[in-house]
Amino acid sequence: MENGDEAPLYKEGLRDGAKERKDMRRTLLLFTMVGAMLLAFSGVVLAQQSGLEPTAPRDEKQQAAVEKSAGQAVPDRYIVVLMDDANARNVAEEHSRGRGAEVTSIY
Repeated sequence: MENGDEAPLYKEGLRDGAKERKDMRRTLLLFTMVGAMLLAFSGVVLAQQSGLEPTAPRDEKQQAAVEKSAGQAVPDRYIVVLMDDANARNVAEEHSRGRGAEVTSIY
């Protein structure tokens, strides 16, 4: 073989190797991004699940008190249900200012 015949084959091999490295970089970047997203989303899921644990009384006295008071009204406490189109925050502020209501929670 002449030296002129070997040169084009050598150059094609370099091009194939560069293409393979480029493809490998893309694949590695893709897997890295997917891994980062999974890590981020798992943190969100774990943060949401931490508030779902039931709060049970710690001893028998607390359990008895909870069972005794279940279904009974709490004096001077109310749950106010509004129409769907009402702005709960505005209504709560209005009742707090105008009527002296103590608003503890808005849902």
